[in-house]
Amino acid sequence: MKRAITGTVMVACVCILLAGFIAAPSHGSGVPNETYLNKNPVSQADRKIIEDLLAGMDESRTYPLIEITDPLNGALFPIDIAAPEIAWNDNNPDSVLWLVRITFEETTQALNYIAAEQSWTPHREAWEIIKKGASTGGASIAVLGLDTRKDAGITGSGSLSIAISPDPVDAPLLYMQMPLPFAFTQEHPEMLRWSLADLSSYEKPPVVLEKMPVCGNCHSFSRNGKVLGMDIDYRGDKGGYFLSNVKKRIDVAPSDIISWGNCKPSSKTPVTFGFFPKISPDGSWVIATVEEKSFFIRRNEPAFSQFFFLAGGELASYSRADGRFQPLSGADDPAFVQTAPDWSPDGRYVVFSRAPVDEKLVALVENRSLFNVDPDTPLSELNNRYRIRYDLYRVPFNNGAGGVPEPVAGASANGMSNYFARYSPNGKWIVYCQSENGLALQPDSRLYIIPAEGGKARKLKANRGVMNSWHSWSPNGKWLVFSSKDRGPFTAFYLCHIDEAGNDSVPVLLTRLNERDLSNMVPEFGNIAPEALKEIRITEF
Repeated sequence: MKRAITGTVMVACVCILLAGFIAAPSHGSGVPNETYLNKNPVSQADRKIIEDLLAGMDESRTYPLIEITDPLNGALFPIDIAAPEIAWNDNNPDSVLWLVRITFEETTQALNYIAAEQSWTPHREAWEIIKKGASTGGASIAVLGLDTRKDAGITGSGSLSIAISPDPVDAPLLYMQMPLPFAFTQEHPEMLRWSLADLSSYEKPPVVLEKMPVCGNCHSFSRNGKVLGMDIDYRGDKGGYFLSNVKKRIDVAPSDIISWGNCKPSSKTPVTFGFFPKISPDGSWVIATVEEKSFFIRRNEPAFSQFFFLAGGELASYSRADGRFQPLSGADDPAFVQTAPDWSPDGRYVVFSRAPVDEKLVALVENRSLFNVDPDTPLSELNNRYRIRYDLYRVPFNNGAGGVPEPVAGASANGMSNYFARYSPNGKWIVYCQSENGLALQPDSRLYIIPAEGGKARKLKANRGVMNSWHSWSPNGKWLVFSSKDRGPFTAFYLCHIDEAGNDSVPVLLTRLNERDLSNMVPEFGNIAPEALKEIRITEF
């Protein structure tokens, strides 16, 4: 694959990339070199100026760098993804137009596009040509800044490489969108909404659930795609959770709601939320954190508007067959916090995060002292003041009976906090989050991969600069979607490929899922067809 041109771009390299700029006749393959114009067509006069500029380029000159921000250099796209946005930063005030040129390693085909703005999204036909050309040897994307006024000239240039994987995603993505900060969303739960995105579609992802008068949160599918579950405040019960078989229209009835508060009716804990619930692979069980002590501080900073972890909690299961709740032995020790579970694909094991209970932290929760913490306190100060670090453990499920917990070597006792473990669909790998402290919304959170039985953990190269979390495997085990705040306060989704050896690719930003002033949260792939779920209706509150 071609190496990206960085720093100051040599004209000789640019000339090679731009050879054949003007639309050429079809080649033997039947695919022409084409010039695609934006909706404001370039005038014939400008076209002639551009042609003369390229023909008269001085190969001894260098040009300032134009930074292509999307996609990332070396990004690997799935074969079934819709066209992404190509975007760049050019701060040169003399740049009037931009030429985008896409060339391929193993063909002479090329695409050219003249843009009047600093972005371009290939239309469907162009993207299909790009995918075909980049599938065998990769493609290069070059952007050239142009001044077509009286003192015409080339103002800058930049380039990078991409590739196309033959592996499809082949599954839709269910995710939640919310405004920021978190305190605003708590007061306006009707602004929460859930969409189901087909990544191959050129249409806006359809909203399947919206305008609820109460809060909802974590959702998950069974691995077989037959069952969907979601947290929901139902009739004043913070521990409400709905379970339904997946169908085009889900009408949630009272009979579809369970309450984690029923796990221990005699408990002294006033409210049990049932944090981080997960449905078993076959859809017959759900497991969640109960008896929790939620350490929660509202913050005014939009990007990290809550400081949250569990200072106490244990795991419990619910059986759909007989409606039975019971603690999970081996993950219900009151001396530890046990939370954030996930199932092995065969349903035999549950991996979870565990930390020793700190009674001082529990006392702060129980005395409601956290309400007095200044919401402008820097997050770094909160992390230093309130310390907790989790290790990954796993325990046999044994039809709800549990067993002896054991640490996951390499993701425990490492001086860091380890959490949100997710098994790969083939059971070979676990991808989890690691940060210096805490459980969620940590700027230094990074994704690691480790053999499921334990071993050497490796940091994914797909990690972005700020917060990497809330990840989900595609059902075929080829792709991992994750959340990041690398682009600003509103969380966005990235997609990376993971091969059989656990090696990951440079990620792709899922630009089609982004919406202004909304944070994308809790992405979950479903082993369903995109048309299998159209609407979720919850009418009784």
